[in-house]
Amino acid sequence: MAKNTGNGRRIGQVKDRYQLKNERTGFFDKYDGLGNFIASKSSPGPWKSVEKRNPKKPPRG
Repeated sequence: MAKNTGNGRRIGQVKDRYQLKNERTGFFDKYDGLGNFIASKSSPGPWKSVEKRNPKKPPRG
């Protein structure tokens, strides 16, 4: 499990989560290990310590 240090960074990786860039909004979306949507980032750039990989489910619509 990732631990926050209080210095703007984490030690370790967030497990069972991954992120993809949303082509419509330009921001990153976060998904759990099964491919279910968790959250969308409202500021530019990716999440810290969250893996970037290919989706497990096909895109919608």
